[in-house]
Amino acid sequence: MNTSAKRLFLIDQSLKDQSGHHFDYVNCLVKDAKRRAIPVVVGANREFSPAGAWEPDVTVRSTFSNTTYSPLSMLYGMQKMTRSPYRGLANPPRGNFAAIKRWYQNRVLAKRDEKLTAFENELLGDLNSFFGQTQVGAGDHLLFVTVSEIELHAIARFIEKSQVDRGATWHFQMHFDLVDPAKDEFVPTPSASDSFKFSQALLSGCDARYYTTTESLSDQFNRLGRMEFCELAYPVNQN
Repeated sequence: MNTSAKRLFLIDQSLKDQSGHHFDYVNCLVKDAKRRAIPVVVGANREFSPAGAWEPDVTVRSTFSNTTYSPLSMLYGMQKMTRSPYRGLANPPRGNFAAIKRWYQNRVLAKRDEKLTAFENELLGDLNSFFGQTQVGAGDHLLFVTVSEIELHAIARFIEKSQVDRGATWHFQMHFDLVDPAKDEFVPTPSASDSFKFSQALLSGCDARYYTTTESLSDQFNRLGRMEFCELAYPVNQN
């Protein structure tokens, strides 16, 4: 990432307390930015209390209602972690009673679509609240520390429709497998693939950059043939 930022926005909707890897990640980046005299704005979950976390010159906005860990995501790694009830439902049924199985899948996935709309709308409201308190401009860098495909789509919709300055640089990082890494075949769910396609189109007029935490993850997402992902490893606490 460019180190000549005017301001650095670190947004992690899963940052809920001052422990664990979410705090460690953001804390490392806050400390590095302060060493470089870059002003920092942190966006966190509503449960996060900033008392004692950083010096008063670090702006903290505990705005976000949900974490990134949603079973609505169709990323393989996210579905595995959350034990998503939608895991595997996007795959066409085979064998006996395929028509009945498809009918059941469609009913369940229709319910998911309703929940997904509510999830995205809530995130859009949180983004409006967060960015309604500041003026983003050229030279600012905004890093969404961890996002799923459904969050990326909601953020892209917000950027496309809002008055947020497109002169800023937007950074998005994926932490979860797109597909099962143990399998040789590359078959992402259609909804996940479509979500990246729509997000790319919405962000086409922005300086948007995409990362994963490992080279192997970047290889997965780059096989979609849409955005270009590169590795951005976890920061290491030098203290």
